[in-house]
Amino acid sequence: MYFKLKLSSDPKIIGVRNGIYQVELMEKVFTKEYLKKLDAYFHTGSSWTLKDALPDFSIYFQFKKLKLTKETNFMSFCPHFNNCLFLIDDRSLKLLESFNIQSHQLYPSIISDPINSAEIHSYKMFFALMQDYDIVDFSKSVFYTGGYGNVALTDHQFSNGEEMRNFRPFPQIKVLALNNEFDPKLDLFYSRVGGVFISAKLRSALEENGVTGLEFDNSVEVIF
Repeated sequence: MYFKLKLSSDPKIIGVRNGIYQVELMEKVFTKEYLKKLDAYFHTGSSWTLKDALPDFSIYFQFKKLKLTKETNFMSFCPHFNNCLFLIDDRSLKLLESFNIQSHQLYPSIISDPINSAEIHSYKMFFALMQDYDIVDFSKSVFYTGGYGNVALTDHQFSNGEEMRNFRPFPQIKVLALNNEFDPKLDLFYSRVGGVFISAKLRSALEENGVTGLEFDNSVEVIF
């Protein structure tokens, strides 16, 4: 069984009330050339997929905590970087990597805490290659639109990823069927359809170890 993994937006957990991020990139500490490098790697073009090799380049990130931010084991950040899923502290990373985690890369990250005039060096940026449409069995997957206000909830099925991607309004996933291209032994995977998913076993370990900054969503049914 898999659960959809999301970063927490609860102000009681993350401190901030923007519902989006706890730290923001300190653009002023980077040169214009370095910011162009970040943009070329993480913003330009499509996302990195398993068909690509893990990018081999020297990258680090420096962020600043927002005023009301509470420090959690998993942290949200701004701006968005393609394939960069979350900031994770060293203790939680050790736990995560004791499980079967899909292809990923870690980048050193510094978080400046202006209130306490301190720098936190115990976090890494977690970068993961995206599992593409080739792992999805579209004949068994179910998508939906609507389900809010006066808009009726309507289920949809598609023959392939292109048909789904071109449908409007853009559909959400309800039942994600995975085919034989997918490795069912994975405890964490990042899919173009649905986002990040973790196994029940990994969820239990995260909860038992009191890991903070996460939410688990069972609104998407994963089948094989």
